[in-house]
Amino acid sequence: MNRRDIGTHVLALGLALVLWFYVQSTQVPAQPIDLQVKRFGAVTLEVRNRPADLELAGDIVGTVALTVRAPAEVLTGVTARDLMVYIDLRGLRAGSNQLAVRVDVPAGIAVVGVSPARVEVILEPVLAVNLPVSLVLRGAPAQGYFAAPGVVGEATVTVVGGRTAVEQVLPPIIEVDITGLNATIANSREIVARDSLGRVVPTVTINPPSVQFVQPIYPIKILPLRFVAVGTAAPGVQSVRIESVTTVVEVAAPADILAGLTEILIEVDMAGIAEEQVRESAVVVPAGVFLVSSPTVNLMILVTRGP
Repeated sequence: MNRRDIGTHVLALGLALVLWFYVQSTQVPAQPIDLQVKRFGAVTLEVRNRPADLELAGDIVGTVALTVRAPAEVLTGVTARDLMVYIDLRGLRAGSNQLAVRVDVPAGIAVVGVSPARVEVILEPVLAVNLPVSLVLRGAPAQGYFAAPGVVGEATVTVVGGRTAVEQVLPPIIEVDITGLNATIANSREIVARDSLGRVVPTVTINPPSVQFVQPIYPIKILPLRFVAVGTAAPGVQSVRIESVTTVVEVAAPADILAGLTEILIEVDMAGIAEEQVRESAVVVPAGVFLVSSPTVNLMILVTRGP
């Protein structure tokens, strides 16, 4: 290296030092990032991709606590609704399953903690059961009126859900208050699934969800009884006579049917009768008519024998 080369190298080094000091003097010092931590105590836990042939048995955790970290300007305005917390049931089978809680958060936010991080999910087969629907009356109609058996539009409803829940549901009952009524009522009523303690079973569906019903309320009419002997008595019997303490009965029916009724006929079979006897006979009324009185009457059969 000659002396001219040494001078060139010294000049280059000097220029490099000047340039380095210039760059350092013009740079803006990097500002530290202000990261903040925020805890959301109750973020709704979603259940996704439940298999169609399985149902949840029992309750699962409804919310989880979520702790996140992000720059202050990112966290500003973030609410629990912006955080997606869920469990995925895709591909699961019946039985107990331990599932990790999954989290989706907006960009720039880091998840620090999830509590609980795992939840137990119990799945069981879906069951469908048909249950009969019945009417239960409360109170009594107005004086002089009778509540005939009601009619339910849908005799049965189908209860669908997990096996455990479905087996808790009792046959639905529609309660109808008829206190003081003097006319037929027709209405519809929502069917609510209840267990033996009267508690609602919320995890099942009912089809149809409501049913129509008709509860007849008919006027009452008092009609006389007429007894007619039929059949042939035993040889030597000259005549028979029928007596009864009960001479009238109360019946109920739509007004137009009652208008055409004047008596109730009871046929008494005398075939082979040879002596006096006490007998119980059923009271039979025409179709569309309902018996309000006792369905039977006691009869005394009096026999007169010939010479």
